[in-house]
Amino acid sequence: MSRKVVVHNISGTASEKTVKDFFLFCGRIKEFELVKDESSDKQIAYITFERDTAAKTALMLTNAVIGDSQITVKCEDDDAPHEEYTQDGDGISQEDKPKAAIIAEIMAAGYQISDTIIQTGIDYDAKFGISARLTQYLKALQEQIQSLDNSYHVSETISNTSSQLANKYGVQDKVNYVTSTVQDNANKALETAPAKTLLNFYSSTSKKAVDVHNEARRIADEKKARNIVATSNQPNQPNPEKQKKKKTKFFLTLI
Repeated sequence: MSRKVVVHNISGTASEKTVKDFFLFCGRIKEFELVKDESSDKQIAYITFERDTAAKTALMLTNAVIGDSQITVKCEDDDAPHEEYTQDGDGISQEDKPKAAIIAEIMAAGYQISDTIIQTGIDYDAKFGISARLTQYLKALQEQIQSLDNSYHVSETISNTSSQLANKYGVQDKVNYVTSTVQDNANKALETAPAKTLLNFYSSTSKKAVDVHNEARRIADEKKARNIVATSNQPNQPNPEKQKKKKTKFFLTLI
């Protein structure tokens, strides 16, 4: 299987970054070139991935939309020796993820993917199952989920500390409220842990298109929530106009 693909019919307004970011969802890219198609107003991309599996994913994305055009992805002959790729760290590489999961990530990023493409990914996963590397990762993830109960023993420590504070300062009602809130949040986290959702989606080989749509929505919502938190954590910048108004008002009061 070739690691090289040629992408035709790319919108002339699509930037190199946009096209490259799209195909990075498939896996690591070794070489990338985006050129003008002399026979039209479109562009052509020549992409060499580090692994065959990334190229297989890319080939599934024919008729996906980048910008305002449906792309066509074709395989290019590749006689070069293929390098063995190893993933560093405890996670899994993009190439080892189920095709349906990769498609969900692309959709969550705002790209248009037809249900036909989604079904192609689902069928691939059902036919080939999941890799040994992914199986190992899912097993470790399962163990991590099971250990969450032990992790939340911290609530017992909070409860004990709260009791000591209540005896010392006589704030039993407030402490009980805080303790129960912490416990409720812990229980909710165990029930709705993102890891559980991730595990179920990754390990199932009997998905439907709606499952991929739901996973894309979950990823998008999670990203939006992270952005909101990041924005709220930024220090408020003083508004020069408000500062000016405050100073003017203070001056008039003195007069």
